[in-house]
Amino acid sequence: MPWRVTYHKLHPFLTAAPWSFNDLNQRRLDVMNQCNLRQD
Repeated sequence: MPWRVTYHKLHPFLTAAPWSFNDLNQRRLDVMNQCNLRQD
């Protein structure tokens, strides 16, 4: 399955990244909320 290959390549990058999980998650939520607002 192609998604597994992508996940396995991405996982080490994400787990070793210097950014804060909480900051990254908040940014993800902000982007999702902006996209939802545009669709209304």
